[in-house]
Amino acid sequence: MKKHKLLFLVASLTTITNLVMGQVGMATNNSYESRTIKLENPEIGKPMPDFTLDYITNYKTTKASLNDFKGKWLILDLWFKGCVVCIKSFPHVNELQEKFKDKVQFLLVGYNANRVGGNSIVQVYDDFNKEKKLKNLVSAYDSIIIKKWNVWSFPCVFIINPEGTLVAITDGRDLTEEKMRQLIDRKSVLLYPKDREKFSAGINNMHPKPSDSLILFQSSLTKFTNQDFFLQSIDYQLNSDIYIRKGYKVAGIPLNLFYNLAYFGKHHWIRGDSLYEKVYRQPILNLKDTSLFIWSDRQLKGLYNYSLDVPKELATKEGLMKRMQGDLEGYFGYKVTVENRKMPIWKLTAKNYSHERLKTKGGPIVYKGEITGVTFGNFKWSQLPYLLDRYINEMSLVTLIDETGITGNVDLKIDALMSDIHQVKRELQKYGLDLVKEEREMKVLVISDQK
Repeated sequence: MKKHKLLFLVASLTTITNLVMGQVGMATNNSYESRTIKLENPEIGKPMPDFTLDYITNYKTTKASLNDFKGKWLILDLWFKGCVVCIKSFPHVNELQEKFKDKVQFLLVGYNANRVGGNSIVQVYDDFNKEKKLKNLVSAYDSIIIKKWNVWSFPCVFIINPEGTLVAITDGRDLTEEKMRQLIDRKSVLLYPKDREKFSAGINNMHPKPSDSLILFQSSLTKFTNQDFFLQSIDYQLNSDIYIRKGYKVAGIPLNLFYNLAYFGKHHWIRGDSLYEKVYRQPILNLKDTSLFIWSDRQLKGLYNYSLDVPKELATKEGLMKRMQGDLEGYFGYKVTVENRKMPIWKLTAKNYSHERLKTKGGPIVYKGEITGVTFGNFKWSQLPYLLDRYINEMSLVTLIDETGITGNVDLKIDALMSDIHQVKRELQKYGLDLVKEEREMKVLVISDQK
């Protein structure tokens, strides 16, 4: 995917990139629900439990069960409206549906629990669909089957063959055109699983074992294939009561973020972090060949696992970073410097009249912060820069500095696709606000070929 949760992570990375997943809210009574009550949990290699969906759009009928889709591959893509990774994947899913329309049926299934202060999931999808013109996608809305199948993180993708057997449960990050062809041809396909074996950085492996006392120094670097992403900071691993160990481990990290980790102690930082306005979030590559820094969490390309063990007395943040820097130089041979340079930033500005125009008129608190728009009613201004930084693609690794001077609660509505900076700027300008591209001196990592 592109989160990917990317994209987490991006995520995404996002995942890494923010790789962005969430917990669903409380279920509410809603007419758009499956009426099938008794369901078994889906199990790979066994027939998919039957289900009925009562509210389907862009399909030949408005109601369908599992049997109605037999004869084609069925891809159930479960999502909810707070999952940015889910929503950003829809154009990719739309393209796959167009390419494989004769043999595959993609079906988006949105968790339709209402959330206070936001639009319904139906409205969120309709707004996104209107902007992106997702004419190939069939969409349904449900809460019962999602709860019955114990799906509590999104995206969650069930892949069902034409005979009705569940062949995979994944988060969709690496569901590429090539892999779809392999599925259709009944070839063996490796997909990133939703429930997967933990990489050796998991909880059970973070605690020292008796044999660890024999280790002086040990480090390894491997390519990431199909493990669990594990991207915790050095501080977290050293100080957490859960992840206490004498060293550091990371899984699924791109090379540019690996260098961030070695030189700044974190692979990525967001608004509110002490590094946010001081250190640029991506290195400058002064290289003839940058191919090692090209990565994709959807295709699981350009990602690495790294493990470092040191004597307990040397397991400090500074000690681990120094050793990590030495390993990177030994592995890749690049020259690295930390420099002060003028780097691009976004500056959020306001006209003199903006404060008065935005000042709340009171009343109930209203908060909607979604990819299809933002609405504040008597809500805190400080949340807006966070939302802008989160949703606007161009800002994903560019610092956003709030220089409006606005504080307190405001009334505001941005009726725009939040990933489109041009739409967002147009809406902000109605309040005398603007996003201006400037440069500001910041620390930045410069990676160069050795002379």
